Amino acid sequence: PAAVVLVALAALPLLRGGDEGGDSGLPLEIRLKGAEAHLLLHRKTEEGGERLRDGALARQHDQIQFQYQAAGQAYGLILSIDGAGQVTRHFPDQGSRAAPLQQAGVGSLEFAYELDDAPGWERFYFVTAAVPFDVDAVMSAAYRLAAASGSSADAGAQAAGARPMGARPMGARAAGAVVAGPADSLDVPGLEQSLFTLRKERSCTRQEAP
Repeated sequence: PAAVVLVALAALPLLRGGDEGGDSGLPLEIRLKGAEAHLLLHRKTEEGGERLRDGALARQHDQIQFQYQAAGQAYGLILSIDGAGQVTRHFPDQGSRAAPLQQAGVGSLEFAYELDDAPGWERFYFVTAAVPFDVDAVMSAAYRLAAASGSSADAGAQAAGARPMGARPMGARAAGAVVAGPADSLDVPGLEQSLFTLRKERSCTRQEAP
């Protein structure tokens, strides 16, 4: 499996949650959830941190910092499914129950996630509830979704630049989270979920500056 690298938070200055602007005009099947729990993703840059929009282009070795707005939800879990079908648990990093969420302002994870070389789309899920819930049940749903997506079929489509089944078109930009399409949704009855995607660009050899 592709390696996951955790990067210390000190290496990645964060952007605060005041930048909530975004375009409207999403397809009918996409519903904005600005008043509900959602993820905020940032990428480390030479200047500090760059706020990412849903569907943004990303590359191998990009360092992604997670923030979230709980919007009244008390417990949460953050996981991702990459273009190779690998499921990664980000928060909480251990334990069998979902983690308590910060209620005031924007919550930040202590570590960043470095993107590996898996091609295609990276899907980040924020699963929340008002009460504690079982992490293993959600992770099992993520493994089922990854398998059902058909990693071999999706890999060919992604290499050709196609978006995964059920995911939003590139023109759809969201300020907050959006409801996943049917093919993107985790089978987690009774739990809320929001989805954030990054479009992975195949990495070429980088020339380092002297």
